Amino acid sequence: DKVIAQVKDLVSSYNTMHDRLKEAGGVMNSSVRKSMESLISSSTYERIGIHRNGDGTLKLDEEQLKKSLSSNFEQTTKAISGNYGLADRLSSTAERYNEVQASSLLNSKARQVQQFAMYQSSMQMAMPIQASGWVVNRLY
Repeated sequence: DKVIAQVKDLVSSYNTMHDRLKEAGGVMNSSVRKSMESLISSSTYERIGIHRNGDGTLKLDEEQLKKSLSSNFEQTTKAISGNYGLADRLSSTAERYNEVQASSLLNSKARQVQQFAMYQSSMQMAMPIQASGWVVNRLY
């Protein structure tokens, strides 16, 4: 039961992350979401009860997971939580994206908008303040 609860949490966390990446799809580099989705492409996960839905989220078949745990506990837990198991692979990928600059995760259009905003703000800082008022008018 503890293993099933932990796998439920893993699937739920993955789905939350997937939804957030999908929401950021307009500005997020599509390769980020695709690399996360590619981690779930193994038929091993389907055999133990973790299936991918059409929208890329995961669905847990608890009965299939229970059968897999009872027939081959060692290999099932290894596929989920062992070295290079699903949890380890997801954690490593998420950690890799946490270590890079946020701007590198943006698609090219979003990067251009960001660069323009930075350019525009730097130009405002460099441009002199418009002189007006009675002192300037008096001098000229």
